Amino acid sequence: MTHSYDGRSQASRLSVGVDLVEIARIGLLVEQYGERFTARVYTPEELANCRGRVASLAARWAAKEAAAKALGVGMGAVSFREIVVLQDDAGKPALHLLGNARQRAAALGLASWSVSLSHDAGLALAFVVALHEPLIGEQTLDSHEEEADARKDPDR
Repeated sequence: MTHSYDGRSQASRLSVGVDLVEIARIGLLVEQYGERFTARVYTPEELANCRGRVASLAARWAAKEAAAKALGVGMGAVSFREIVVLQDDAGKPALHLLGNARQRAAALGLASWSVSLSHDAGLALAFVVALHEPLIGEQTLDSHEEEADARKDPDR
């Protein structure tokens, strides 16, 4: 099951990608092809983060697919290893783009990425949101909040 949405209106300025994958499907690929499969899809850092857990590998597969959808392309236009999903020190997943994926994001003005991963009942899910850079002269939420604060405290 796949869905994508590109809301490029002035109001939303975001791109979203979602992907759902059967964990058993990824487990079967790992079992059948081993390192040939994992080396083609995952970076050494991702493999270290997953520590052989098939559900974690499946969630990262879904994240790579979801990120490609947010970029508006399929996995043929970018490689799996150009979309990297690692964890920060707190365990939160973080998306890193390399090569063609990074170039595509820059061309689209996608400046900030967020990824959420989950797995349950034999399925792994990834939800990716990419925010576009504000246009020149376009106000961001932060600038609106700063203006409101300045109106409350004119001496600021």
